[in-house]
Amino acid sequence: MEDHRTAPGTAGLHMVAGLPLPRPEEQVFAAMLDGWGSQQLARNLAPGTVQGRQRVVRAFATHAAAYPWAWTPQMVDEWCTDLRTVRRLRRSTLRSYQEAVRGSGTGEGGASPCRELAEPNMAAPGAAARPMWSFRSGAGGR
Repeated sequence: MEDHRTAPGTAGLHMVAGLPLPRPEEQVFAAMLDGWGSQQLARNLAPGTVQGRQRVVRAFATHAAAYPWAWTPQMVDEWCTDLRTVRRLRRSTLRSYQEAVRGSGTGEGGASPCRELAEPNMAAPGAAARPMWSFRSGAGGR
């Protein structure tokens, strides 16, 4: 009988101990998105929904020209301003983009375990991850 150490729907880490990653930031970011995609599929979300959310997170990373462990609230503000004023996205679309980035776990310190994997291979590790999201709705809302 096979011994499973991870639950179905979780992403396993496929690395050889002691070998440096050739492109650590890129590979860790891809693994983060793959793992997040697997989690969403395990929750029975449609593949199109998962792919769309991953596409949004990649678009933000491209716009910010940074990986999640280096993202700042200012980067999110600039991206959202650009999407709303230049691309003229509707509020509902913009909100879904914000939720995709937030839901990826990359904005709430979710990148820190991946940073620990990547940092030994990175030339200049960044500062410690800190939460960058605090959405609050109007009076009394959560």
